[in-house]
Amino acid sequence: METRDIFLVFSAMGAFQSFYLALEMFQQKDKHRTSSVLLSMLFFFLGIRVLKSTLFIYTSSHFEWLFNIGFAAQLAAGPLFLLYVLSSVFKARWKPVNWLHFAPVTFVLLGLFNLTVNNFWYAGGYKILLVHSMVYVIVAFGYILKSTSDNRITALWHYLLTGLVFTFFLSYFLNYFYHWVPYNYAPIIFVGFIQLISVFWLLHKGQIGSSVLGKYKNVNLSKDRLEHYRVKIEAHYQTKSPFLESDFSLSKLADSIQVPKYLLSVIFSSSFHMSFADYTNYKRIELAKKHLKTNPQQTIASVAYDCGFNSLSVFNNSFKKFTHTTPSEFKKKLKY
Repeated sequence: METRDIFLVFSAMGAFQSFYLALEMFQQKDKHRTSSVLLSMLFFFLGIRVLKSTLFIYTSSHFEWLFNIGFAAQLAAGPLFLLYVLSSVFKARWKPVNWLHFAPVTFVLLGLFNLTVNNFWYAGGYKILLVHSMVYVIVAFGYILKSTSDNRITALWHYLLTGLVFTFFLSYFLNYFYHWVPYNYAPIIFVGFIQLISVFWLLHKGQIGSSVLGKYKNVNLSKDRLEHYRVKIEAHYQTKSPFLESDFSLSKLADSIQVPKYLLSVIFSSSFHMSFADYTNYKRIELAKKHLKTNPQQTIASVAYDCGFNSLSVFNNSFKKFTHTTPSEFKKKLKY
């Protein structure tokens, strides 16, 4: 078998593996139905895009309408990835306005038999498509980085998906704008990632998207018991200020107040309506605000480290999350 034939087999295999995952995701019957459907559609359209590239490389018959279907699939994949991340990470519900993300897809499908490589795609359309795809992936990854999920499996799953979509689109981008990557590398890169993602899915599909609360959903605590634990936690934070330690963790809190770690996760979500990490950073930010007010000469970095943060960027992100402004802006307002 020649090298060309091997590339063809691998590329086709990647496309059909993507279709298989699309079917798997679509058949998921759980409370995260919107996320499952969006992910299913993402894999389906990525598979279409790989098939288009494969046919373009390995066949002599090039149909304009086939090109347009492949390009429309890529235009759909970017928004689908972003909407999946928003649904999966932040539990965002589907809104009618989300259809606006697919306006470019509609435009291409309406011109299915009229748009050609020469009169549209190589006249600027393909450049727009490539930039459009990269922007969506980068924005989606930005949201992933803001996630405070307590599930490492879910976090790794999101990183793998980002790796798949980003490297796949980046290959086309680098090929067209800089000629750094051969065109046929994109389907091959896709094959490698899709196999890795398939194995990961088979091994961990029961854990992806779940949380500590889901794991311990049978834990029943009365309102009085929850209130008792809430008061105990607040008293510990108030009197001991454990959050001043940069390595303060859920395990350390569990040891200090003699409450099982898994139970603490349930208590934070049920009584404080936020995760342990968010509550701890919230307490740090409240203290940081006091420092900035009482010690205006102290640097922002110094305040961050004094309040338990070991990273200035994490401090800045947390400060803006809880105050809707940056430390610098907060400090400036204090002067007036």
